[in-house]
Amino acid sequence: MDGWKKTMLLWLASMLVSTSIAQDLSVFRQEAYRHASVSVCVRSLNDGRTVADYQSEKAMSPASVTKLVTTAAALECLGPDYCFETLLAYDGRIEGPVLRGNLWIVAGGDPSLGSEYAAASQRDFLQQWVDVLRRRGIRLVEGQVLLWSEVFDEEPLSPGWTWEDMGNYYAAGVYGVAVYDNQFRLTLLSGEEGSCPEMLETTPALPRLAIDNRLRAGGQGDSAYFHGEPYSWQRLLTGSIPPRQERFVVKGDIPDPELCLVDLMEGELRRQGVQIGGRPMHIEGYRCRADKVFRSGDRRLQLSEDRILLHHRSQPLQEIIRQINYHSLNMFTEYLARAVARAQGCSGPVSAAQGLQAVQSFWESKGIDCGSWFLKDACGLAPQTAFSAASMVDVLCYMDRSAHARLFARSLPQAGREGTVRSLGAGLPGELRLKSGSRTGVRAYAGYYTLGSRRYAIAFTLNYSKIPYAQVKTDLERFILSINH
Repeated sequence: MDGWKKTMLLWLASMLVSTSIAQDLSVFRQEAYRHASVSVCVRSLNDGRTVADYQSEKAMSPASVTKLVTTAAALECLGPDYCFETLLAYDGRIEGPVLRGNLWIVAGGDPSLGSEYAAASQRDFLQQWVDVLRRRGIRLVEGQVLLWSEVFDEEPLSPGWTWEDMGNYYAAGVYGVAVYDNQFRLTLLSGEEGSCPEMLETTPALPRLAIDNRLRAGGQGDSAYFHGEPYSWQRLLTGSIPPRQERFVVKGDIPDPELCLVDLMEGELRRQGVQIGGRPMHIEGYRCRADKVFRSGDRRLQLSEDRILLHHRSQPLQEIIRQINYHSLNMFTEYLARAVARAQGCSGPVSAAQGLQAVQSFWESKGIDCGSWFLKDACGLAPQTAFSAASMVDVLCYMDRSAHARLFARSLPQAGREGTVRSLGAGLPGELRLKSGSRTGVRAYAGYYTLGSRRYAIAFTLNYSKIPYAQVKTDLERFILSINH
């Protein structure tokens, strides 16, 4: 075959593929999408062929789909069986029923202490910790309950988060240890339209917390927002909740989970008959080094084993990742990014920026083109976080070849049935597993589609859109259905 004929055949083949792609993607060229930005990439996992491509190289905001690049990196770097560890230790000496020293909580970056997403056996961890002391016969701690926390730095929020998010449960920060998902529930009693709801209680109890309540009763749903900075126990509560509600619950972030954990531990000790002789902890100076407990190691402080009362281990990482991708947990994802940095040798205290750099460096080391990446956080809450649909598909394809491929794919909820995509794709043939992302003006999805022996990696991002979700859902389902036709 001479060169001219070969060139013509290649041109005709490309035109046929382009025509097919244009037909598949025509749904996103409707008038409704005229002012929006759309990016699509679909690649066959059977042969690596790109099945559909529309502006796939453009950097766009994927919202919570960002969690996939973080959870996949964590799974690869740490392994599915990795467990976070928090230690209960002491200094001084134990003499009969008296601990003549301090009780230490040694933080290890566990995002799941007491989490509602943890196994039931791990939620009542405080009682389990106190039981350890009681079994040792300890009835009096002469010193204090102290916390050692140098795994992460003291800037708990990711650099791209906005002021309007700070203080709300979905923007809970990263501290040396998390407790109860770093969030509290405030129960309210609302009266007639326009009145100020009464605050009844918080769970957990937070006696340090001062809430300036500017709520009003009105509307149909929860439009309440907390505002406040990390480490500050002052919170402003604005917005509205429905009128005439006897027990309406709204959620906010715990301003200082480390101090909260110390308070809760002291309370549980006293409740179970173990007295604390030292002064109660105060906000000032509660972070301190356990000089009597720790000795210098080569790269980090190491605890002498004879001072450890308990190794508290989290659920395995594979279960934490499944919960993240099913329920779109922002705070958990931010913890994982910093854990990736520690796994790559970053010595503490690790910052949010180091965590993000570690995640991106990992993917660059695997040959992923990160030229479109703007990682301002690990979970996608930051509006500035962006990357291309093509690079997302690259990550999905890499994970499909991984030793952890099945675990990762199964961490994504099945569309039409589970998690944040239960309302999408219920009538589609085959199995569609997707992570969703949404924010005002943003809809995004990425994951795997299996139909018989054919399998695909899919990424879809829609930005600057005023299109109702119902239409986006219908159009996306129509597009996915066309992939195999």
